[in-house]
Amino acid sequence: MSRYRRSPMILAANRLKSLFFALIFPCCTLVFAQSEDLELWKSVAFEKRISKQVSLAFEEQIRLNNNVSQLKSTFIDAGVDYTPIRSFRLALGYRYVNRLRSTDQRLYTDFTLRTPRKYKVLEPSIRFRYQEDYERGELPERYFRPKISLNSAIQKLRLSLNGELFYHLSNEGNKFDRYRTAISLSRSIS
Repeated sequence: MSRYRRSPMILAANRLKSLFFALIFPCCTLVFAQSEDLELWKSVAFEKRISKQVSLAFEEQIRLNNNVSQLKSTFIDAGVDYTPIRSFRLALGYRYVNRLRSTDQRLYTDFTLRTPRKYKVLEPSIRFRYQEDYERGELPERYFRPKISLNSAIQKLRLSLNGELFYHLSNEGNKFDRYRTAISLSRSIS
């Protein structure tokens, strides 16, 4: 008989791992990969709190496509966030985008709702965005973009899984014209 006993926390963690793998492996037949192109989005973002409820945000991003071999676009994003309570956020923003053959500008408004409390380590949220994209000599393109996210934070690492719809608002008729799914991993420096 061993002199060392496993703690209840270790036993519970091992059971949780076993349950996780038992549920995930049967789902492997449902997993698929994108077959056309692989993109990489790299960004640096800064946020400065003005008060408990208001903050300024700045982000610079580079997007690579063609299996991460070619520059697709770069952009600068600046905005103001207002968070009166933890579960509600309103943001106004401006984005300047530089692509290979064009530049455009975007104005957007975000309305984000989070659950009042976390479920274990998971935090679901939903974001509604209205945006207008302006390109020189063209009529503005308007979109409504609902996005559902499932976030998890462990110390300074943040993992996010989300899905987003693009609902194009136009004079010829409104329609969903694309969707985006993403997995992201970010780390806070401060």
